[in-house]
Amino acid sequence: MKKFSRIALLLAVVAWSPLTGRTEPVSLKLPAIIGDHMVLQAGTADPIWGWAKPHESIGIQFIDSQGTPLVRADAEADATGRWSAQLPALKAGIAGKLRVSAGAESKEIEDVLTGQTWLCGGQSNMEFSMNRVLDAQREIDQANDPQLRLFLVGHEMAVTPRDDIAEGKWVLSVPQTVEPFSAVGYYFGKHLRSSLGEPVGLIGSYWGGTTAQVWTSAPALRQVPALQPYASQYDTVASRYPGPGPNEQFMKEYSDYRKSVDLWNAELLKNKEYQTGLEAWKKEDAAAKLAGKPEPKRPTFPLPEPVSPLKGAAGVPSLLFNAMIAPVAPFGIRGVIWFQADGNMGHPQDYGLLIKTLINDWRNQWKQQLPFYYVEMNNMRDYPQKQPVIYNSLSLIREQQQAALELPDTGVVCSIDLGLLIPEPHFPKKKPVGDRLALLALNDLYHQKGLVNSPAYKDFQVEGNKIRIHLTDADGLRVSPGHSFAGFAIKGSAGDWVWAQGRIDGDSVVLWNDAVPQPAAARYAWAMNPLISVENGASLPLRPFRTDIQSAQ
Repeated sequence: MKKFSRIALLLAVVAWSPLTGRTEPVSLKLPAIIGDHMVLQAGTADPIWGWAKPHESIGIQFIDSQGTPLVRADAEADATGRWSAQLPALKAGIAGKLRVSAGAESKEIEDVLTGQTWLCGGQSNMEFSMNRVLDAQREIDQANDPQLRLFLVGHEMAVTPRDDIAEGKWVLSVPQTVEPFSAVGYYFGKHLRSSLGEPVGLIGSYWGGTTAQVWTSAPALRQVPALQPYASQYDTVASRYPGPGPNEQFMKEYSDYRKSVDLWNAELLKNKEYQTGLEAWKKEDAAAKLAGKPEPKRPTFPLPEPVSPLKGAAGVPSLLFNAMIAPVAPFGIRGVIWFQADGNMGHPQDYGLLIKTLINDWRNQWKQQLPFYYVEMNNMRDYPQKQPVIYNSLSLIREQQQAALELPDTGVVCSIDLGLLIPEPHFPKKKPVGDRLALLALNDLYHQKGLVNSPAYKDFQVEGNKIRIHLTDADGLRVSPGHSFAGFAIKGSAGDWVWAQGRIDGDSVVLWNDAVPQPAAARYAWAMNPLISVENGASLPLRPFRTDIQSAQ
């Protein structure tokens, strides 16, 4: 049932844009992202684009609240009617409107602010909404801020890149608009507003359960030889639904599929024998996990699950990029915050290359080196660690996420201290995540310096029967309040992992175990839901690591 729900969610809204591959003349039109209440990125030229009659002259003006034109740009529509221009840079904190003219037509975009605009992307922990956080109602009730603006991109897929999105508009931050928005994004924006005193715009483009490759363009995947299998997955689906724009064959297949899903769900809920068996299985499964035993056999529903016309295209590369990123680019943004990775747990070894390809791809789409700040995966999906090292794919994913830091203008925040101590991937403590991301941005981009990075593994050396772990960002290194020194493992060149004793020595951690006279490797927090114990003076937790990075697991 859980597997089905995830796929159903991912395929819940699929639409094909008549704007893709536009060839017919149109009257003056702007994309949804350029609309009332938007926040233009201050301090840089802002791309403005749209459609008009072929070869028509376009004029764009930004007019302040007193009616004074401040900047202007001009463009000419091409043979298909597409046009684009760069509006000269404006300083932050200006209110006004945008006037776009084409021949006798004109459109005015009202209540426009200049400030800092960020894209919030990823999967379910970025999608995790404000109505699910700790003390949600109080937080939502306090969300009135007319200078914080939100734009939520609706869930869509497309085989070819779309020119516009079917669902999405700019709204002011009030309880009703904040409630369904990303909690991580909202707290990030709220922190920036408080620290900068400038308008902030947030573009939410995320979808639970998704992989990195679905957010990456097909051309970008094709350019990387090691990622050709992902490009081939896309090509297989694209060949079944050729051509831009609406696809009647797919829409009919999908409509029939949704009807069959509704019927299947109805039968599922009516079947009391199955529901009783499912509830009993959940209790048995929880007990098995606590006892460290294998998962019991899950009951099966007698009716076969309906098959999507995309045959599992929830994970098909590029489909979400085409529908939910391409139409937003190249709207002016300051950077990206990103919370995604566990969707790729099936092939963790690919994630490092995938995330670097995604970052480079998005920078190419925006034609600028966008700052990219990501969240290292939280503790999740298991009960607290009981063995010194637990081989698992999520630890490998956390390690692979490190590859993003090989690119310039990237940063990471750790969330290993925020998840729940049960087998649950999501967690309600989203405010610390948003705050930590905001502190990174404030430090790196807005000249508000501080200790903003978690301690992280640098290198190690063997000192007799001990291993010394050197760390970065270790100012004020300490055992976290309420914890005892724990979570570290040590081993020799042969033998099993054992728990390590240890102490903090300046910016190092010294580890040993009397049963390991010649230590060769050490690990920390190497489990899905690991024991942790160390932080720096800013209360930022030590990131998981292993010294034996050449090991398969």
